[in-house]
Amino acid sequence: MLFSSRNRKRPMCCEQPVALVTGASGGLGQAICRGLAESGYRIAIHYAHDADSAKRLAQELQRDDVETSCFEWDLSVTGSAEQLIHQTLDTFGRLDVLVNNAAWDPGANPLLQTDEAFIDRLMAINVRAPLMLVRAACAHWLENHESPTQSHTGKTVINISSIQARFSLAGHSAYAASKGALDAMTRQLAVELGPYGIRVNGVSPGFVEIPRTVAMRSQEQRDRIADRIPLGRLGQPEDVSRIVAMLCSDAGQYINGQVIVVDGGSTCQLPTHEHICPKGIAQHA
Repeated sequence: MLFSSRNRKRPMCCEQPVALVTGASGGLGQAICRGLAESGYRIAIHYAHDADSAKRLAQELQRDDVETSCFEWDLSVTGSAEQLIHQTLDTFGRLDVLVNNAAWDPGANPLLQTDEAFIDRLMAINVRAPLMLVRAACAHWLENHESPTQSHTGKTVINISSIQARFSLAGHSAYAASKGALDAMTRQLAVELGPYGIRVNGVSPGFVEIPRTVAMRSQEQRDRIADRIPLGRLGQPEDVSRIVAMLCSDAGQYINGQVIVVDGGSTCQLPTHEHICPKGIAQHA
């Protein structure tokens, strides 16, 4: 754990719900944390490498009287998911929402240029870790049967997927397979855990303007992508975080087993490589 910031202005108690967001140091993860904090959650901030960004986010939330803690774990390592859940519970005393946002998107990697170690690491982070995090969280939820607060009923899992699980993009076979597996996991867990009052849903973003995705494409390429989106613009992190917050609110209490696409309508039409591919991908098609 990097550090813990306890709220000294607004009284805290074990009744205030807690959300764990993995991969929270990135642009999308930060927006999700902010959205859930605005909804009244205490925030467990997970990161793998970028401690500075995680610390800045925690300090920002603390200035708004939000209780936070930061946890550093490499989710590709066996056993790390369980340790992260245990650490969150030890720090906050409860867990109400798990957002599986952490993922490894290595960009364009044609299958014949990958190896077993590459695929193992990608699947460990993008598939195994979310499943093990849910398993560890459910072990606690079903053992303790915590009483839900008046405003936040039940427990919720949100898996952050990608529209690459729905359409093909040359050079992204392994990543797309991992997100397809995550969508299948979402539906299956919703059926398996629903009888216990645990809801599992997914959010599938399209092209969202965050530092990592912006760095992968030139401004000209991003403009061409926007031209192909029916709403005429690229997604913003808040477009996704608002859906996550809704799914965790009273408004989402009867939504279960769904993967909500947040892409401005881009998957409603046939894409072309010159509009969506980073430079150099099409030559490997």
